[in-house]
Amino acid sequence: MNEEQHQTKLEQVKDHRFVLMIFGSIALALLLVAVALGLYGSSGAYQLDLSRPGDAALRSQVREDSSFKGFSSDGNLDAKAMKEFQTMYDEKLGDLTAEASFNGEVLSPRSLGIDQKSAAR
Repeated sequence: MNEEQHQTKLEQVKDHRFVLMIFGSIALALLLVAVALGLYGSSGAYQLDLSRPGDAALRSQVREDSSFKGFSSDGNLDAKAMKEFQTMYDEKLGDLTAEASFNGEVLSPRSLGIDQKSAAR
C-alpha cells in the first residue's frame, strides 16, 4: 500500500467517523443490554418480577400491606402537616429501632455461630 492510498483511506475514515461513532455506540448499547439481560436471567431476579405478562395470576395472590398510611404528597405544608409527618416518622422509626437489625450484635461472631463455642460443637 503506497502513501497515496494510505492518505485516501485515512480521509475516508475521517469523513465517516461520526457515522462510525453512532454505529459503535449502538453496538455497545446492545452488548450491555445483552449482558444485563443475561445477569437478570442467571441471577434469578426474574422470579421476583411480578410485572411480567405471564404473572397476572400471581399478582392477584400477593397481599398488599394496607396498614401503612403514607404521607400525602399534596395539600398545604403547614404546622398540622408537619406534626402529622413527624408522628408518622417517629412511629416508623420506633418500628426500625425495635428490631435489632441495625445493631452491631447481629453480625457478631456469636450470633452468626462462628465463635469458638459454636465451632467446638
